Amino acid sequence: MIDMEAEEVQYKNLECGEILMELAKSEYENEHKRTRIIDTKTNISLVTVTAYFFAIASFVHYKEILKISVTSISEAVCPLLQLVLIGAAFILVTASIVCFMCVILTHPYDVLDATYFGDLEALMFDRGVYALGLVEKYIEATNNNQNSNNKRAEIYKRGVVCAIISIILFALYIIIRG
Repeated sequence: MIDMEAEEVQYKNLECGEILMELAKSEYENEHKRTRIIDTKTNISLVTVTAYFFAIASFVHYKEILKISVTSISEAVCPLLQLVLIGAAFILVTASIVCFMCVILTHPYDVLDATYFGDLEALMFDRGVYALGLVEKYIEATNNNQNSNNKRAEIYKRGVVCAIISIILFALYIIIRG
């Protein structure tokens, strides 16, 4: 943050201000690209996991699992295990879909505050000083966007982990059903 008084800074030639502004602008753009990457991955994953959810729903025959007559405990283990595996797979794939939806819904992206661009007092400063003011705005927006993207990426990872575990459980269900 810039702590110098406007009068002090106005008389100094701050060529570094424009260089810092280019760096801050570049970081802001990188964070914006990261947002688009997270969005793209989430959209692809959401479609894939939703298709997987419906594939499980159409593959499983609940009546067969629940109709099996059991005369001993050893005969009940396999159907009970199948029911637990498929139930857990459904719960996890649903959790995965919810995580992906949360990633999409938590998408506040900070843009630069346009009021600074029209501030007549700021426009009277030297280019370098004005650039330093913009640097502050870029840094603030970049930090907010980075925090938002970090949260979204973490939620996305949880969704992927839930989907992978669900696929493993579903594969075990198919093997046991075999």
